[in-house]
Amino acid sequence: MKKRTLVEFVLAALLFVGAVFLAPPNFFEGSIHSLTGNVVFESKEDVQAELQGLLREDIFQTVGDGAKICLNIQDGEEMYSFKIRKRTDLFDVQSAEPECDGPMAEDITLSFKSSEDFMSFKSGLDMDYFLSDDVSERFHLWPSKFIESGGLVLCEQQFVDRYCPFINEQFTERQRRQLGIGCCGPDTEKPDFWALLLEFLLAYWWLLVILLVIIVIGAAAMFLLTSKEEDQPEDKTEQVYDYIKRSRELGFGDITIHEGLTNAGWDPRVIDAEFERIRKEDLSNYSSRFRRDR
Repeated sequence: MKKRTLVEFVLAALLFVGAVFLAPPNFFEGSIHSLTGNVVFESKEDVQAELQGLLREDIFQTVGDGAKICLNIQDGEEMYSFKIRKRTDLFDVQSAEPECDGPMAEDITLSFKSSEDFMSFKSGLDMDYFLSDDVSERFHLWPSKFIESGGLVLCEQQFVDRYCPFINEQFTERQRRQLGIGCCGPDTEKPDFWALLLEFLLAYWWLLVILLVIIVIGAAAMFLLTSKEEDQPEDKTEQVYDYIKRSRELGFGDITIHEGLTNAGWDPRVIDAEFERIRKEDLSNYSSRFRRDR
């Protein structure tokens, strides 16, 4: 039993030594990096080279001359800081302290919370990176010349001149408002009518429901009124006419006659029309008698 255990131990040791000698030179170092998730760069020079490569991308060429950006990248226990200056068509990247030349000397100071976050942004170059829900876990804006505590952007003229061309090109008007940089408008893209209509319907659906209810109630009321009028056709108005004439002959006043017809279910408009008809007839008859008497 002991002899078998000793043989297994020796075989395991030989396999381990063979793996060490046959593996690529950076195999174990790379494994440690990927397991810890903390270290990506070997030196600050490596970080600087990656940053310079990033700033040569076309999307950053619209950043205006004179731009001053302080960039910090947390790499494990190391903090790499760089001063970025835009001069004519080129970016100058220099090693610096975490606050570079100081809060009020830098237009913008931002920090990636890990080297992986920085490399993730560099590899994708997608501006939606800054609109994601977990963006605050990836990078942080420090107070600077144009950024107040809490991330509020101070839209001064220098900020507009240096950064708005880049911002307008990379973000829509809605995204700019979401980021708190609406001063960089106006938007050059045409608004999508159907998208705006859908947004309106989703925001004011309750108002549309109320309007629909009002329309239905109004239509029902009109239907009922029309039906009631149809129940009193023109030939039946003669009944009202005759009732008024007979009631007057019996000595009843117009108010009493009107109330009696209303209580019987007649439409007040029909009653008034028949009173007016009788009045005109009486006036016509009086005029005829007056002419004959003369």
